[in-house]
Amino acid sequence: MINKLTELIKEAMQYAEHRRDIGELYKPYEEYIAEYLIDNNTIVAPCKVGDFVYIDNRCIFSEFTNGYTGYSTCEVISIVRTKKQKLIKITPINAQAQNMRYNLRVPFSAIGKTVFLTKEALKGEGK
Repeated sequence: MINKLTELIKEAMQYAEHRRDIGELYKPYEEYIAEYLIDNNTIVAPCKVGDFVYIDNRCIFSEFTNGYTGYSTCEVISIVRTKKQKLIKITPINAQAQNMRYNLRVPFSAIGKTVFLTKEALKGEGK
């Protein structure tokens, strides 16, 4: 894995230098490298372990949130990659307070729909 990533970084640097040589360096050098890595399916997680995210309570099955249509704060426990999808494993803060072992796995595609990374994004969603 580390060898493949090292190889991708070297190729990305060559790509950025080639762009600079032909006079197309209108973006910062780092943006060319990031663009190359994303185009080659390198995973960039939208959040880190330990971050707090906000999830729609309709996705949480708990007697504490039943019937409540707001949003709950959750902590990111881990980031899981399966053969078919990439998931974020989270646990609600109210479950931690009640000593419950309740975890959810949500796909990366849920970010911006039912899971929000910041309160500003949550307010922008209109809830």
